[in-house]
Amino acid sequence: MILPPLLRRTLAIISALLIFSSRIDASETAEVSPHGTIPALLLISPRDATPLDTQIRGSQARLKASAAPGPELERLGWLFIAKARASSDPGFFTLAGIAADALEQKFDLPQEAWLLRGHVLQTRHRFAEAEELAQRLVVARGAAADFALLGDALYDEGRIAEAARAYQQMVDLKPSLDSYSRAANIRWIKGDLAGAVQLQALAVRSGGPGDAGALAWSLCRLGQLTWQQGDATTADTCAARALELVPDFAPALLLQGRLLLAADHATEALLPLARAVAILPLPEPRWVYAEALRAAGSEAEALAVEERLVREGSAEDPRTVALFLAIHGRDSSTAVQLAQAELNTRADIMTHAANALALSDAGRIDEALIQSRAALAEGTADARLLLCAGHVSALAHQPDAADLLERAGRLSAQLLPSEQRLLQHSLSLLSQGVSPPGNKTQTTKNKTS
Repeated sequence: MILPPLLRRTLAIISALLIFSSRIDASETAEVSPHGTIPALLLISPRDATPLDTQIRGSQARLKASAAPGPELERLGWLFIAKARASSDPGFFTLAGIAADALEQKFDLPQEAWLLRGHVLQTRHRFAEAEELAQRLVVARGAAADFALLGDALYDEGRIAEAARAYQQMVDLKPSLDSYSRAANIRWIKGDLAGAVQLQALAVRSGGPGDAGALAWSLCRLGQLTWQQGDATTADTCAARALELVPDFAPALLLQGRLLLAADHATEALLPLARAVAILPLPEPRWVYAEALRAAGSEAEALAVEERLVREGSAEDPRTVALFLAIHGRDSSTAVQLAQAELNTRADIMTHAANALALSDAGRIDEALIQSRAALAEGTADARLLLCAGHVSALAHQPDAADLLERAGRLSAQLLPSEQRLLQHSLSLLSQGVSPPGNKTQTTKNKTS
């Protein structure tokens, strides 16, 4: 069942607060600041003992004692953002949103509140709202952080040229880990993998221990890019360094698991992947974990993980669930519904690719081709994207099918086993007759079973 957007947002907030409550010290009583302007929830100390948690506790102590706490409240909000990214705990994003509300409503600091709230909206995939706040900030002051938020929203909306201009403004104003990472993403989406690796490596060198979560994420992204170049050893080193910075960092655990699975070490991959799913129970980690379970011979467990992926993930990440269903040839109507719902808010290349594959699995080949061309528009060299586009082209007898599938094949180490089976099936379509557009055959339906 697909929940209405308002209900989905309400449930997400409730869930986030419940998750957060398990990570704070319930034995502490939240003291209200002397002037009563700080929401009590923001003053409950986190349970963990990382350097970032120490910073949060210090900020909370200063808030309790401050007679003019506005700037410190803003600092605490950003510490919550950093904690959310380092821990993969969405409850801290909720706290950052509460801090933003207080900044605007109680301390008359609207611009500080807009930037903080914009990042919270971005994490919740409310890109149009994040963009609106970013546009207001750019007009009002034009700081590097304002252009970062604007570029992020535009990027996820699929407006790459506009995002690139915003990121260039950010780089010009403040060269840093954050700006170099965003510039690297533009290079990657434009098909310049070597340029993306160079800029992402520069981002890593620009990072420091002050924001371990940001540096760990940047290392994971560098690992993904170097793996795409065929260098699995460097990718594994990047994941290990990220875990040294932030133990149990979910993106690093996921990268480690994928590297092990690609190297045919499925049993060894289960440990980091199980931990990643426990920390971040979203569709993508669950999908990879299920693939490793199946490759390790645990079919029943794999099916159970996949069932939860679809049942619980449709509201959290409809695009990934749509891709999962389409690649496995399951429930094409639901896959189309999920992919098209995502397109309403997130019109980037991977959402177009998901729509292309879902529509083709439903036999709607002409529509699938339109989505496939949109997915290829930026020239991105991504294994999953090329697979989706190549499969659609093969079904539609398009002349570019062989080239797209050959390019996907060169990156096949980054494909999951089910995706590799779809690749082989798609290649077989080039040498045999396929069903006419709109007339899906049993062979296509069971392409990865």
